[in-house]
Amino acid sequence: MLDADEQPLDRAQVVRYRFGDAEALAIVKENVGVQAVEGRDGVTVYQDANLGAVATQDLVIRLPRKRYVTNARTGEQFGLTDVVRLPITVGGALVLAMSDGRNRIEVSGPATATRGEHVRFTISSSSAGRALVRCHFTAADGTLLPAYSPNVLLDGGAGEVVLPSALNDAAGEYTLRVTDVVTAAGAEAKVVLQ
Repeated sequence: MLDADEQPLDRAQVVRYRFGDAEALAIVKENVGVQAVEGRDGVTVYQDANLGAVATQDLVIRLPRKRYVTNARTGEQFGLTDVVRLPITVGGALVLAMSDGRNRIEVSGPATATRGEHVRFTISSSSAGRALVRCHFTAADGTLLPAYSPNVLLDGGAGEVVLPSALNDAAGEYTLRVTDVVTAAGAEAKVVLQ
C-alpha cells in the first residue's frame, strides 16, 4: 500500500482473507486528527454536516499480479488490473475483492406465483467455489422487503432462495436482485404474484 507520493502507507492495518475462489484485501486507515494529515499530497479535507472535518487520502495499491478487482463496499469494478488508485477516508475501511476470473451470477424462477406460495429461485455462479450472495426482494411498488431478503451461501456454485410470500402481500411484479458480496457480480429475476 502506497500513498499518493508512492511512499509506504503509514498508520494503516492491512488484512487479507480468502473466500472460495476470491480474496479480499481490507485496509483500515487509523483515525488520526485531521491536523495530522492536512497539507499532505493526496489528502483532501472537507466539512461533513454530521461528522465535521473529514479527510480522505489517495492510495496506490499494487497487487502481485493482475486480477479482477472490485470495491466490495461500493460494487465499483476496476477490471483486470494489478494497480488500483482510490481514496480512503481517514478512520475508515476499504475492502477490495480480487479474483482470477470474472464471476457471473444467474438467477431463475417461475414467472408467476400465487400469493401465499413459497416461491423458489435457483442461483448459480460461474465460480465453482463458495460464494456469499445478498438477496434483495422488492415489492410491486418498489418497496424493499428486508424481512424477505436473506444472505445465501452458494456452495459448489449453486444455491437457492425462497420468497415466502404472504396471503396479504400486494399483487403485482416482485423483483429479486442477487449480488455476490465479494465480486459484486449480480443478476435479477421477476415474478408476478397473483
